Amino acid sequence: KRSCTVGIDSTPVMHLPISPEAMFQLIPQSIHTSLKFIVVLREPVERDLSCFNHFFHKQPSLKLISYKQLVDSRLNGTEVSSRFCKLDAGYYAQQLERFWDHFHRKQMFVVGFTELTTNPRSVLPRLQAFLGLKHPLDSKLPHSNHQ
Repeated sequence: KRSCTVGIDSTPVMHLPISPEAMFQLIPQSIHTSLKFIVVLREPVERDLSCFNHFFHKQPSLKLISYKQLVDSRLNGTEVSSRFCKLDAGYYAQQLERFWDHFHRKQMFVVGFTELTTNPRSVLPRLQAFLGLKHPLDSKLPHSNHQ
């Protein structure tokens, strides 16, 4: 029996309403039930700030405004750019419901970012079991996109 592992990082697009339907349509139906999704939920404002920092880390010449200026522009309805991450990307309940319309809940491993980063020795054995891995996962997680 041939084994295949496929990884999809849907973090940038998970909040888009079309994402679960697009995955359902584009991924061969023959492997739908064997798919496993790892969903890491981050506190929405922290996620938004991380996205902002990530955006400018990749394109520092575009850092024209501060995060505070971006938030202020959102609050007063004059957001300076639609290219930035949106707070609604942190509306996880809606995102998960859309995925559950197409894939079974048992196919998802959902964990909080804080729990994952502060207590990987507790999370990683559960993740290993979810993925059906025989060898232990390294409990030292890289910390990238950190400023």
